[in-house]
Amino acid sequence: MITRERVESRAALRALKQPLFDTAIFDNAGVNRLNYFQAPQGNPIVAAGAFKSEVDTNLTQAGQLGRPQEFDLYGFNLEFTCDPDDAGATIADLQLLYDAGVFEFFFGQQRPWLQIPVQEIPNGAGWEGTVATANVGTEYFFAKNGIGDVHSYYVFTIGKKPIPIASAENFTARVDFPQGAVTPSQDYRVRCFMKGVLYAAL
Repeated sequence: MITRERVESRAALRALKQPLFDTAIFDNAGVNRLNYFQAPQGNPIVAAGAFKSEVDTNLTQAGQLGRPQEFDLYGFNLEFTCDPDDAGATIADLQLLYDAGVFEFFFGQQRPWLQIPVQEIPNGAGWEGTVATANVGTEYFFAKNGIGDVHSYYVFTIGKKPIPIASAENFTARVDFPQGAVTPSQDYRVRCFMKGVLYAAL
């Protein structure tokens, strides 16, 4: 049985309870894959030229943390957001994401360490119920997956112990869709959270 134990770093590290996150665009051009943690800040988020900032991701290196950072991984969230005042934003698009998508997480590039339908990954905290809009007298219900709570996430631990990620270890996540099955009516932002503890230099 292979176990992944944390190797104590020689650097002095401080534990910071915060997630790693990255954002991809679920667009109306028809997509087959959303990739995460491969394009850090400063890289394009869409082909049209918009670039990622700290709003889109808190990763500063492609596919790894960089020395002397380390991470204890506890689980995942997928946050699906759109403009509720947009007439083109539909529940059907949300169903495309939840029903057709498969979430995968990799250490390295070849072997998936987790492969699970998207509907098993909760949204965590987010909008619920009706929200105010610019349309007078109109209310929208923003559907989401799971309970709107910061403790609602897909648990990815072994024996209640987190999975350690070393500073130079490659990792990536993605959502795959069947070829030609997903063509949303609008562009949506889908944010992936790796819930856990980041260890950073003192």
